[in-house]
Amino acid sequence: MVKIVTDILPKETNLKIIQNLLRVNKWGFECGNGDMQNYRNILDDNVTHAGLNYCSYYVYDNAIPHITEESELNTYADIVSSIAFSKIGISKWVVKKINWNYYIKGCKAQIHEDANNKHVSLLYSLFDGDGGIEIENKLYPDKCGEAKIFPSNKLHRGVGPITNPKFRFSLNVVAEDISNN
Repeated sequence: MVKIVTDILPKETNLKIIQNLLRVNKWGFECGNGDMQNYRNILDDNVTHAGLNYCSYYVYDNAIPHITEESELNTYADIVSSIAFSKIGISKWVVKKINWNYYIKGCKAQIHEDANNKHVSLLYSLFDGDGGIEIENKLYPDKCGEAKIFPSNKLHRGVGPITNPKFRFSLNVVAEDISNN
């Protein structure tokens, strides 16, 4: 089930986030789960470009967290996830990954899961557009300031804009729900 939380941050704040993202020089190719075939697909003219991503934080299996120097972006991600999770009744969580996505027209990420069923995924739209997130074959278009929250084991992918605007930025937070612990 997909839960939608609206009006998380004002448009002006989302534009500040985009300005920060435009200064990041560590964007990488979106390659799904790291399978070598996904990397080879980048060079295949018959496979749709999957977009770019920037991971500003991750920790799995109780490892030491990987945190980049982009602490301002992580602060925005923390604010967005705090507001959204509290509005849907998740009272305690542990962030496992903060990922920023960039898509241009025609991009489609590989269909994938983010984590197992103890985790939730949050996809936050930084502005309006006809791209969005496809969750179990249903497209949820981008609406500025809106978060889509769903179990991380649901198949999904990011979809670039179709007609408007010419690019798309989004925030993806993967967190372990520990409300019942």
